[in-house]
Amino acid sequence: MSELKTANENYNKRSEAIEEFKQSDAKLQTAVYSRTSRLQKLVNDKMDETNNSFENGQFYPPVLQINNLKSYAFNTPNDTGTGSRFKGVAIFDLAILESTSLPVLVHDSIMFTNVEEPAKSYLFISCKTSKF
Repeated sequence: MSELKTANENYNKRSEAIEEFKQSDAKLQTAVYSRTSRLQKLVNDKMDETNNSFENGQFYPPVLQINNLKSYAFNTPNDTGTGSRFKGVAIFDLAILESTSLPVLVHDSIMFTNVEEPAKSYLFISCKTSKF
């Protein structure tokens, strides 16, 4: 009888713990969404500004979409080319470099081989003349 009573108590404790975990997880998801949506907007706005400074609104800027703590998407709408992906990474890095107190970001020069010439020149000059 004592074992059954203990088993019932443990089951009740387990149910309470599961409910507390659900409540804590809901609070965490709300906090994560709040913070990541602000970060996502800040980064996307800065990438749009950086992209427009040399593309003159002619091409889409890259877009960061943070889904949750373990999932994100990063792409350039309507452009899946290799050069566009490399340009997107460089624009992302410039946006981060200009928005933070990081002194420098470094890329392998092979990344720039697939980026079209006007963008490559702008990105190279921006990298050379940034805060560092």
